[in-house]
Amino acid sequence: MFSNPRTPNPKFRSEACMALASAAFDGMPGVKRPETVYDRFSGENVAFTAPTNRGLARPLTIVRHALEMAGVPRNTVDTLGNAQLASIACGSDPSTFGIPLSAAESHYNVSGMFSNILLDAQNVVLRTAQNEAPTTFELWARKAESAPDFKDIHSVVLGGVGDPKAISEDGEFEETTMTTGRETYRLTVWGEVFSVTWQTIMNDSARALMTVPMKLTRAMKRKHNRLVYGVLKDNAKLSDNVDLFHADHSNLTTGAISDYSAAVATMVAKLASQTGLGPDSGALNLTGRYVLFPPALQNKIATLLASTAVPGATNDVTNIYRGQFIPIMDAELGTAFGGSDTAFYMATDVLDQDTVEYTYLEGYETPRIEIQPSFDRIGIRQRVYQPFAVKAVEYRGLQKHTGA
Repeated sequence: MFSNPRTPNPKFRSEACMALASAAFDGMPGVKRPETVYDRFSGENVAFTAPTNRGLARPLTIVRHALEMAGVPRNTVDTLGNAQLASIACGSDPSTFGIPLSAAESHYNVSGMFSNILLDAQNVVLRTAQNEAPTTFELWARKAESAPDFKDIHSVVLGGVGDPKAISEDGEFEETTMTTGRETYRLTVWGEVFSVTWQTIMNDSARALMTVPMKLTRAMKRKHNRLVYGVLKDNAKLSDNVDLFHADHSNLTTGAISDYSAAVATMVAKLASQTGLGPDSGALNLTGRYVLFPPALQNKIATLLASTAVPGATNDVTNIYRGQFIPIMDAELGTAFGGSDTAFYMATDVLDQDTVEYTYLEGYETPRIEIQPSFDRIGIRQRVYQPFAVKAVEYRGLQKHTGA
């Protein structure tokens, strides 16, 4: 089983974590260091500063210190070479290398201490990698409250109410009713397992121990991005048994586009004319906030949304859409990733109307990384995983133009 052994010296653990993470960032040009990190010694977020003991930036130096804390005399520790130290870090019994039995009884604490320090430093790098991953779904989709378990998640859609009725002088009020709907989805666990070899630890490089988890974290964030945009591309049926984008939802426009200003105008009009859930609901007067498009449309869409005059107009017609929308380009919408190079979308602000929502498992808002000794080879195995789910919960705040 993957375990998280305890360490008896939180101050040393914090100092070593800072040194190891700092050394990793030194080897990653362009990666922004975090301003603060959680310090296990104080139990608070502290400024991420240069380590006071740079010697702890070497993985094998950490193993040496851990052995001394376990009661192994320094002169005995000094007899160990890099290969032996790396083996102990991977879970080997120190008695194999001539360390007295009384000290060897603590070898699980030694490997556990190294593992926890490595995990602490990796978590610092993981959080930074997650925050800097180039994704766009967070800009327009709604982050729902984290789910407490893996049971079905029911996103309730509240409908509107009918127009108020006139009350005569001695008349009675009629109780109104509200129509509701709901969309159901559930979390899925996404993750990967990887190994840190004996040779990698023996090479004594902090960066080498951080690179794979950092890349996996970025891959996890890209997966979330792909899943969210997949909702738009897949066009699955909602609980009303109608496709997300469909003529019955009045949110799908088809046909080739010669005038993108006119195409946007059509989408704006349809969005404003949407009615609430329930037969007596009036117009919602929704307004678009975001325009989502693939790279192939960047020139046309971005030019339209930034130009003072309507592009292509002969009489310098004022562009009423300039600055009205936030343009969001994402490659996931393009043909190369299962989308379309002609289609684009419009979405409301989620504060005005729900559209697509995503969620995490409570306590797993960032990827979880765990560690265990590897028994089929010399080294340690690690896994990175995170539960995540996404679902279109309302069609009224979304518009699609196929562009063809």
